[in-house]
Amino acid sequence: MLDENIKNWEDLKGNLLGINTSKRSCILITSHSENVALVSETPPDHNHHLKAVIDEECWSIIKERAFGNSPLSPELEAIGRDIAHRCRGVPLVATVIGGTMCNKWDRDECSFIHMVRDFKGFRVLKFGSANIGSLAESIDKLKHLRYFDISRTYIRRLPKSITQLYPLRLLRCFELEQLPGGMKNLVNLRHLYISDGRHVPVEVGCLTSLEMLPVFKVGIERGRGIVELGFLVELRGELVIDGLENVRDKEEARGARLWEKKKLY
Repeated sequence: MLDENIKNWEDLKGNLLGINTSKRSCILITSHSENVALVSETPPDHNHHLKAVIDEECWSIIKERAFGNSPLSPELEAIGRDIAHRCRGVPLVATVIGGTMCNKWDRDECSFIHMVRDFKGFRVLKFGSANIGSLAESIDKLKHLRYFDISRTYIRRLPKSITQLYPLRLLRCFELEQLPGGMKNLVNLRHLYISDGRHVPVEVGCLTSLEMLPVFKVGIERGRGIVELGFLVELRGELVIDGLENVRDKEEARGARLWEKKKLY
């Protein structure tokens, strides 16, 4: 659990009490944040700080996720064990890294991860073709992330916390069902690769640094009108505009200021 909102916990507690009032019932909460223990009113003597797992266990997780039962060369195993050591005893990191390496068994792919010294310092994260179906809310801990590619994965939704990755410059997410609310906060985003105009963030005009937006769908809701394009003065490359029937009149169409965007085609 990562929710530190007191009201949410009060609502949850009320619902749980309504289900079962037995004194024999108990709730086990796990979290990376000690604040969760505070807002959930966990008694201090009931807090248990788990120890980090040993390198061998991290290596076991990575090996199973990435290689399965396939034989490994001594060189790849040495690289994998070094990566496991750099996981610093955090199973979640080992799981993510193992998933990233899945079907990427060549030396160059492994060496790329091998060079990472601080996972929180990631600037580039590419999950292309990895067997991953979801992302943890804690992704917002990657405060230095600039380039994020989840294309050709099973990920269909992004956690809300991704809207706090303010340095993000490139997001490639063709297979998503939708983007979370609050994407307009990513004011440094320059490249947004999506496959459906319905997935364009509400108030995309707030992303004034945006250069690449392959598709835009004009909607009738607030923040989805064609005038949003008028604020994106840096747009270039190919742009497909759908839903033109939702443009109300010539004046609204002029709000897109497409004639000023000389680098569009």
